[in-house]
Amino acid sequence: MSQDRPLPIAEHLRELGKRLKRVIIAFVIGFLIGWLPSPGEFKVLLNPSHLAAAFLLSEYKPVAALLFRYVVIDALPRDIHVATLGLLTPLEVLFYICTIMGIIVAFPVLLREIYLFLKPGLYKHEVTLMRNYLLSGTVLFIGGVIFGYLVVFRALIRLYVMLTPWIGLEKLLLVRNLLNELLGATVFSGILFETPIIMLLLAKAEIVNPSSYIEYRPIVYAIAILLICIFNPDPTFLSSLIWITVFIILYEIGIILSKRAIKRHGDDRYRRPSE
Repeated sequence: MSQDRPLPIAEHLRELGKRLKRVIIAFVIGFLIGWLPSPGEFKVLLNPSHLAAAFLLSEYKPVAALLFRYVVIDALPRDIHVATLGLLTPLEVLFYICTIMGIIVAFPVLLREIYLFLKPGLYKHEVTLMRNYLLSGTVLFIGGVIFGYLVVFRALIRLYVMLTPWIGLEKLLLVRNLLNELLGATVFSGILFETPIIMLLLAKAEIVNPSSYIEYRPIVYAIAILLICIFNPDPTFLSSLIWITVFIILYEIGIILSKRAIKRHGDDRYRRPSE
């Protein structure tokens, strides 16, 4: 049975608003962390005159700037130069990095609030399932983001370094394009890595039979290849090839997990009892 009595819609909306506020607060905290002084420069906070002088002399180094250098600039070969075209582009970069930091901090809070919001209306076995899938989905998303950064993003950089001399161009990148490629590679990979969990959830919810994953495998592969090629901004198809290969591997893993889960637990365990 579900854990609590049904609540009026107004109570649900009020509770949802409280939980959304917590997510927003977590995002703001993560966003503001990016503007704090980087390690080794916290001394500027102790003296307001030092802090003002640091801003005026452009010596202030926020955490976001440090992350941008370590994650983006240091990943580039030494002979590649990054350029800005707009007067406010450096500020845009800092806002970009701080926004990503806010999302990273708010993401686990969002998952926790979704779980707590739905928990009262779930049966005991559903609570356990949801807790496990939220944890697994988070781990897979983080793994996909890391894969996108270490494999896809760096592969695009190596391809750029290899192709630029072929047509006699100077190795000069716009920071906005660089950040867009980074975000696309990491976020897309993170979403793609959710494939096995989604397949497993659909199978356990009796929406899709695991045998259908095998039966319609060629159609799924064709649709996935088409969508990846359409929405991937990389015109060389290098990242598309990597993502297609990864999707096929993840899809096959999803088939194995779905078949084992249904065989181990049976269908009846995941059906709601009749009223």
